[in-house]
Amino acid sequence: MARETGWATVLALAALMGTPGCGGGGSVGAGGGAQGGGGGPGGGVTVALDTDRVAIRGDEGSSPSALVTAKISGQTSAKLYVSAVDQGQAIARAEAQVGATQATLYVYARSTLAPGSYSGTLVVNACYDQACGAHVGGSPFRLQYTVEVLPIFKVSPLQVALSAVSGTAVGAPGTAVGAPEFASSRSVK
Repeated sequence: MARETGWATVLALAALMGTPGCGGGGSVGAGGGAQGGGGGPGGGVTVALDTDRVAIRGDEGSSPSALVTAKISGQTSAKLYVSAVDQGQAIARAEAQVGATQATLYVYARSTLAPGSYSGTLVVNACYDQACGAHVGGSPFRLQYTVEVLPIFKVSPLQVALSAVSGTAVGAPGTAVGAPEFASSRSVK
């Protein structure tokens, strides 16, 4: 099921401004990056990702992230819009920061994922309009992702009441400490 992760409006910086040009169609290039020719109202801007795969790893309950960089070439005076659609279930959002010659895409995993491994595809669109009727050269990009969520240690019960009489041994009920995937837990006495 595809899930829109939100729009981030990105303005082309002054260094990208210039005379609009013409471009051709886009294609996925060798070596894992995506690249192509520009078209659209903004001219000949092209974007090439440094990879077509991203791995994210973090602890249960956190929102781990990874970043992907992209090279920007060409010139435009148009605004650029970036959106991401998760075709899996593990990505919470993606945020883009654009510079004169490079862009960075931050990809965040959902904090509600149970421990385990997840994979999917994040489709990233770079467009000249918010409706994405005119793609920037190279767009859309298909990022294959894997998310590994590591279990955190759990302690049960969370609170232990202790009491003692002077001169006698102190004892507490067993307290279990362990990670969910462990077959056994340890008792602390």
